[in-house]
Amino acid sequence: MNLRLKILKYIRERGKADFFKTLNDLDLAPFDLAAELKALKDKGCIIKYEGAHYSLTSKGIRELKQLEKSS
Repeated sequence: MNLRLKILKYIRERGKADFFKTLNDLDLAPFDLAAELKALKDKGCIIKYEGAHYSLTSKGIRELKQLEKSS
């Protein structure tokens, strides 16, 4: 499964995902998760909150639907 799709699905399921819990639950390397979250934030797909929490934006939901459709 595409890493971006995996992360977006995880955030959608949680509503507000925590960086460290995401690392453990998805069994990812810290750098891989951090790089993907930064790319998603820069693209406007997620909002980063204080304390390393993330949630989807409407753009993130559209991105997720597009990735689901193409996979």
